[in-house]
Amino acid sequence: MSGAEPADNSEALPLAADAEEFDLTLTEWETLLVGSDSEADNSNPSLFASRSGIQDLIRRPGMPEPELDDDIEPMPEVEEAPTERRTQPGAKPGKNKTQPKLRKSRRQLDRARRRQMNYLQRRREQKKLRVFYNRIRLCFKLCFALLWGVLLWETLHSPLWIFKAPNYQVRNQHLVADKQLAPMVQRWVGQAIYTVDVGAVAKDIEDRFDIVDRAVVRRKLFPARLDIQLVEKQPWAELYTDEKQTQPYGLVVPDAMVGLSDYHYNPAFYKAQPLRKILLTPRASVPKDFLKRLQEIAWQADQIPGMHLLSVDARNQQLVTLNFQEVPVIDG
Repeated sequence: MSGAEPADNSEALPLAADAEEFDLTLTEWETLLVGSDSEADNSNPSLFASRSGIQDLIRRPGMPEPELDDDIEPMPEVEEAPTERRTQPGAKPGKNKTQPKLRKSRRQLDRARRRQMNYLQRRREQKKLRVFYNRIRLCFKLCFALLWGVLLWETLHSPLWIFKAPNYQVRNQHLVADKQLAPMVQRWVGQAIYTVDVGAVAKDIEDRFDIVDRAVVRRKLFPARLDIQLVEKQPWAELYTDEKQTQPYGLVVPDAMVGLSDYHYNPAFYKAQPLRKILLTPRASVPKDFLKRLQEIAWQADQIPGMHLLSVDARNQQLVTLNFQEVPVIDG
């Protein structure tokens, strides 16, 4: 029957003649089972670790290595190819794992979209304000530039800058009178003082008057005027036609003769340095060498002790006569 246990007929079966008799008691089976379990525990994990290349973490240190069967070949270890992140010199170990892509919810997407819209709205408002302030700043700049332009125009065309005749001043002059300079300055009348060419005025004065060695012209303001400073040549002798003439007709300056017809001569101008008296026939020009010779003769005559030179008669250039107060001397 299916529910009944089978009867134990081990005692009824006889043994074969050549069979060996085994003692299959419970103690024997327990020993075999325990030994097989320990061998399986020691061999199976080690065999799995040798084939898969994974270290057996369960095995304790100091435990003897299991012996592998000769017919089992260990699987070769597969080297993992280095990734791009590992090959980098500054890459940290364990950071080459790809991060999983997070899936955002609809609520998060809506919040991100609203933040982006708010940010863009603020940017647009800031840009509008910036454009508005730039336009206001540009309007102020244009107004200030126009105002400065008007002020500059009015300043340059102000009557304070206009040069009016005879608003000029002459200094250090002896023979040249103030009124004689009016024709040189007249052409600049009515113009602004900063447009007057002072160099041209100075050149006109030097060309017009032989006695003028150098002319310096400067502009002055409040009121607008010219400051003319003259440096005249220093004469050393007066020219006469004869002994009876009282007023000289010219002066002798270094290397030249200057006529006095265009000047208002006054002997008191040169009281500090008395001038020699030279008798010479009026002529258009005299050689410079002859004038240098007369100046040397007059200077040597003044060096003679006890003699007082009155005049030098140079009407005959080949025969120069020195008239001393004591006695006349002829210098051939």
